[in-house]
Amino acid sequence: MGIKNIDKSDLGTRSITGALAAGGALAGAAISDTPTGNYTSGGVTYDYWEFNSSSSITVTTAGLATVLLIGGGGAGGENDGFYGGAGGGGAGGYVERANFYLTAGTHAVVVGAGGARNAAHGTGSTLLGVAAVGGGLGGGYASSFSNGYFAGVDGGSAGGGSARNNVSQNGGTALLGGAQGNNGGDAPNPSDLSTFGGGGGGGAGAVGADSSGADAGGAGGNGSASTITGSSVTRAGGGGGGDRQSGDPGAGGTGGGGAGGIENATATSGTANTGSGGGGSSGTSGAGGAGGSGIVIVKVST
Repeated sequence: MGIKNIDKSDLGTRSITGALAAGGALAGAAISDTPTGNYTSGGVTYDYWEFNSSSSITVTTAGLATVLLIGGGGAGGENDGFYGGAGGGGAGGYVERANFYLTAGTHAVVVGAGGARNAAHGTGSTLLGVAAVGGGLGGGYASSFSNGYFAGVDGGSAGGGSARNNVSQNGGTALLGGAQGNNGGDAPNPSDLSTFGGGGGGGAGAVGADSSGADAGGAGGNGSASTITGSSVTRAGGGGGGDRQSGDPGAGGTGGGGAGGIENATATSGTANTGSGGGGSSGTSGAGGAGGSGIVIVKVST
C-alpha cells in the first residue's frame, strides 16, 4: 500500500531516504504537479491539490501529507407513478486523515461519481489504498426492482426511507459501522402513507431526519467541515425527503445536500464535488435529484 499511518518506531526496517527533515523529523512529501493553491498558517506554508475528477498525482519525494476523500453522493428516490414522498440520498463516505506517508511515484486519483437519478448510489473515491465509499440511494418504488419497493440503501451515509401508499420503508444504515457517515431517516408507519413525506438522507456530520408525518419530508443530515484548503468548507450533506403536498419537503443538509421535491416536481440535486445526496421526489411524475460527485484533496507542507 502506498499511503499509511507512520510511526517512527517502525522506521528501522524501511527505506526513508529523502523523507527526513533536519533533526530526524518526517518531512512533507514533494509533489511535482502544479498545486491548486497554497496558504500559510502558524508560520508554515502548505500546498494543496484539489481533484474534481479522476486524474493522477506525482510524488517526487516520499513523505507526509494530509488527505481528504469524499465518495459520490446517492441519488434521491422516486415513487415511480405513485404518491408519497421518497427518501433523500445519502452523502458519500467522508475520510480525512493527517500524517499519512506517500511513497514516491505517479499514483491514480479516482473521484467518485454521484448516483444517477432514481438509479444508483454514488461510487467511491480512492487514493493509494484509501477509499471513501459512495452514498446510498434514497428509498422509493421502482417497477424495475423485483418487489417494487426498496428501503433507503446503505452507503458511506445511507439513503432515507420512503412513504408510499400503505408500505413504510426505513432509512438505510451507514457502512463500516458509521466510520464515514451516518444513517438515513425513516418514513412513518400509519395506515395511509400516500400524503406523507420521505426520510432525509444521512450526512457526514449527522443522521438524516425522520419524516414527521403529513406534509413534511425529513431534512438531510448536515455535512462536515474541513480546513484542508486553509478555510473552513462544509461538504457531504444528505438529501432531503420528498413531500406529497406543497407544504414542507425536507431541506438538504449543510454542505450541498439537495432539497426534497413537492408533488410532481423535480427535487434538487446534490452539489457537484461535495459528495452530497440528492433530494427525494413525490407524486406520479416527480423526479429525484442526482447525487453530487465526490472530491479528493491532498495537502503537504513546503
